[in-house]
Amino acid sequence: MKIFAPDYYKDFKCIAGLCKHSCCIGWEIDIDDDTFHYYESIDTAFGKYLRDNITNQDGYNCFKLKDNGRCPFLNSGNLCDIILNLGEAALCQICSDHPRFRNFYSDRIEIGLGLCCEEAARLILTSKSRMSLVEIENDGDDFLCEEAKFFSWRDSLFEYFYDNGVPITDKMSINDRAICSKEVFEKYLTLEILDNKWKILLKELIKEYESIKGIEIPTEFTKCFEQLLIYFTYRHSSLLLCGISKSRIIKFVKMSASIIYALCQLHISKSGNLYIDDIIEYSRMYSSEIEYSQDNLDSLI
Repeated sequence: MKIFAPDYYKDFKCIAGLCKHSCCIGWEIDIDDDTFHYYESIDTAFGKYLRDNITNQDGYNCFKLKDNGRCPFLNSGNLCDIILNLGEAALCQICSDHPRFRNFYSDRIEIGLGLCCEEAARLILTSKSRMSLVEIENDGDDFLCEEAKFFSWRDSLFEYFYDNGVPITDKMSINDRAICSKEVFEKYLTLEILDNKWKILLKELIKEYESIKGIEIPTEFTKCFEQLLIYFTYRHSSLLLCGISKSRIIKFVKMSASIIYALCQLHISKSGNLYIDDIIEYSRMYSSEIEYSQDNLDSLI
């Protein structure tokens, strides 16, 4: 089996204590069985501390989050005490994998980095070149590719979204009210809200959208929105193989990029400027709220 990843994947490294939105805050952290059994075997004071901060909910072992939503092992310097005491190999699978995602095909596995991680979002959105897939692992076993038509269709989307002859607003279908409108944004308010800041932002966007939708985003950020379209296509186009239609997938991809575009228009209307960090933050918020809630994702798709 071969494993592929975007060319920027190799450059990703967790920034740990420098992260403004730690993935160790506000997320339920399930512990896989192998790691749980390892934690049970640690015969030290830290091992006892580990076990004292694990609970079982609905048959799943997980860490007992503090009242403020912090993992009990995230110290005051926003560093992981498990890594500091036992090494990175001692992390449970979900902590070790994050923010990676995987899509499985007949002859390959494709890995990506999720936008909910601010450092991953920075890598993706600041790339000035076309995303290309590189082989990062090959065990020598060859399998027949059964998804040739799918990959051809996906490649055609990549080509369209990278086409310099098509305005970025056309690529996102900004003027299509089924893609980008107050009515579409109101749909987001009916979903599960993880961070109240997202709810406040959505309400403000809905209130102001008719007056801000003509605001132009500086052309220096065009490539950022192309990379957003490519990212959402790469991550979610495999839903076609699960029975979701091409039109639904394309609409979701465009909706996802266009609401981030609209939030940037709102930002310009309020502050008079826009920086790459603003686009990264809105992308991170969107990903956290939508891509990491299966119910929200299913509802939009």
